[in-house]
Amino acid sequence: DTVTPPEMAFITQDEIDSAEAKKSAAESEYNSAQDRISGLQAKKDNAQEYLQDLNDQLTDLNQQLDELQQKYSATQEEYDTVNQELADAQAEESVQAKNMALRIKYMYENGTGTGALETLFSSGNFSDFLNESTNVSELTSYDRKVLKEYSEICETITEKQKEVKKEADQIAGLQEQSKSKREEIQNLVDSTREDVQEYADSLEGEQSTAADLL
Repeated sequence: DTVTPPEMAFITQDEIDSAEAKKSAAESEYNSAQDRISGLQAKKDNAQEYLQDLNDQLTDLNQQLDELQQKYSATQEEYDTVNQELADAQAEESVQAKNMALRIKYMYENGTGTGALETLFSSGNFSDFLNESTNVSELTSYDRKVLKEYSEICETITEKQKEVKKEADQIAGLQEQSKSKREEIQNLVDSTREDVQEYADSLEGEQSTAADLL
């Protein structure tokens, strides 16, 4: 006859049923833990992928900002150069105007111009008078031509100055936009990094629970 082991003789059906129920509950909780683990792992993976994408965007923005800074510096140097060119042209224009005034003043003071009639009546040399008048006309015509050229140069440089300033302002605007975008993405990076850490901590806890249930 089959002999029941002594240690089994005292295990009742209720105890067996209770143990089976606990086993079933533990298996159910284990499966639930595994589902939670899978869900957390998926969230963590997605967050890490998003974090990588954000970091790539930050890298691109930093590179873009470096390029914009180089362009801005180059534009500022060009602007300084144009300013100097304009100052030089304006100074030369002023010098030419003063020289013209001095030459005309000199010629009038020496009998050409308004004093030429007095010279004519005193000398009777009408030929000299005509020559001197022609010289004055040619001289002032030349000076006016030179002054007009420098005036046109100043206008051209002024237009270039406006264009360079406009370009610099546009680059500065792009820099502000890029900096604002970088700050926005950096905030997303920080919050996403926190999410990844939170998922990792929760995942570790669920894995520990599953191990205990197993």
